[in-house]
Amino acid sequence: MFTSLHGEEEITEDLVQMVLRDRFASSFEPYVLRRATGDKASWRKVAENTGVTSEVIAEIEAIITKERDSLLQAEYDYVFGRHRISDNSPTYVWESERLQDIHQLNGFEGVDTSSQQQCGQ
Repeated sequence: MFTSLHGEEEITEDLVQMVLRDRFASSFEPYVLRRATGDKASWRKVAENTGVTSEVIAEIEAIITKERDSLLQAEYDYVFGRHRISDNSPTYVWESERLQDIHQLNGFEGVDTSSQQQCGQ
């Protein structure tokens, strides 16, 4: 069973981002950038606001419902196997490299991570 410090809502958000990353790549970056602004809207609303169609949103919902456990297990296996990350929040990985600071990336310089920094404390 998979759990999260911030509950099922966080797991769902993780699943949405994994599905966007792996199956709808052109929507991933706009979605993550919007979410990183602190937008507290539901994932569906954030997706809609970044141009994800209602058909794709429905497909994402179906995928995360049907494949929930296998998606989470595969992600855990990859992250632990590749980066030895088991429970470090927040931990950033970009293009298969572990980062100490997300602000090192173009496009993330102005992102406020103060609430994320509190997760690890």
